[in-house]
Amino acid sequence: MASENHPSQCRLSTRISLRWVPEPAFENTDTIVMSVAGWYVDLRVDKESGGIDWAIAGRRVVDDKDSSRVAFTHELDCRNSFDAVDCGTFSSLPNGDDLEEGEMPRADLPGCPVAQYEEVWRELKFRDGPEGHKGVSWVLESKEQPLDEGEEVEVERTFIGRIWGTYLALRQLQVHSRPKGSATTIVKEGKDVSARREEWNASGWRVKHSLGADALPSMNDIEDGSWKLGQTVTVAEKEYTVRAFESLRYVTSSIYRLFYMLTARCSERSGIWPCQRSCPQWPGWPPSWGAPRSKGGRSSGQPTRASRGSRWGLRSGNLPA
Repeated sequence: MASENHPSQCRLSTRISLRWVPEPAFENTDTIVMSVAGWYVDLRVDKESGGIDWAIAGRRVVDDKDSSRVAFTHELDCRNSFDAVDCGTFSSLPNGDDLEEGEMPRADLPGCPVAQYEEVWRELKFRDGPEGHKGVSWVLESKEQPLDEGEEVEVERTFIGRIWGTYLALRQLQVHSRPKGSATTIVKEGKDVSARREEWNASGWRVKHSLGADALPSMNDIEDGSWKLGQTVTVAEKEYTVRAFESLRYVTSSIYRLFYMLTARCSERSGIWPCQRSCPQWPGWPPSWGAPRSKGGRSSGQPTRASRGSRWGLRSGNLPA
């Protein structure tokens, strides 16, 4: 089941079409892209073969001078395009979809020549997760040990993301190197990528795609309710950094708490509590500020209108209608 998207820094998108200009548009993948604040995780599965067409993850950076331009770093990339310039310009189409235009290497041609492209993206409603209509969203990145000057090591780079009832994990074996005389670690080589996508339904978390040699963690094995930005957490005996985190169950609870605090004085004098007007599910609710939290911070149930933006959250989030 999908819910209307609440005010959020998150965006869940799918690709509708790809066009290599001036060729006709087509769509050969089942694509899911999740963005939480300034981080994204992207899995595109080839419809015909069932294998990975493209798997990437990293940061999403909006141009300070032109918010329609967004750059994407490739911290993980099954095509090994770690240094490629990935910058798209976005505009809204009449039907509400987003058009992305730019240039990128054509992996389907020998030598991967850079070509002009157009991609059409559509925002998806968030799937309800175990929390119901007030979900949890986050992006994790596996922790890396600092390298000594001149050192070269093989590491497992993993990104895990969740937006409500959609879960995505990507892992790539990479060769990291710190050149002599440099304080920067670079990705020298990337190898095969493994991927796992799960979705929540009435039976719990169910696997939609499980690809590659590595056994990636399931959402069933993750406890995520109380994380904080920048925190180190352990998942399946591996340490990760919380790159982005949002929990609307706490946001909605805080909104209700603030509302009742602001109206408490008037309500005490009039003898009529706000919930008797706007929250009939709590008739006669006394002035106990813990009550909204115990109800899980229920939303008003009013429909929302998603902001128009990029495949990975060009705007600041989804705005209420």
